[in-house]
Amino acid sequence: MILEEIPSQQGMIIGNKVAKLALYENVELGRVNKHGFSHLCFHISNFENALSLCEELALPILYEGIVEWPKSKSLYVEDPNGYEVELTNTWGGDLT
Repeated sequence: MILEEIPSQQGMIIGNKVAKLALYENVELGRVNKHGFSHLCFHISNFENALSLCEELALPILYEGIVEWPKSKSLYVEDPNGYEVELTNTWGGDLT
């Protein structure tokens, strides 16, 4: 759910009362150089709704949609500076 639009930063804050994620563009940062940290991951309880919500919010969806891993499913979106944000149905990819 969109909690706040930030037109001056070409962004928005999405989430709920428990968790929030700010997505905005800082043109001075440019695109991320993918040497080192390049993505972060969130385990979400409403994973089945994630794809339609991302499409509704017009977030750039990577890898042609949901990625099926051996023990989990993930959806990857990209923030305006090029960082990948992974949304997954299983905490830690069930690697533990």
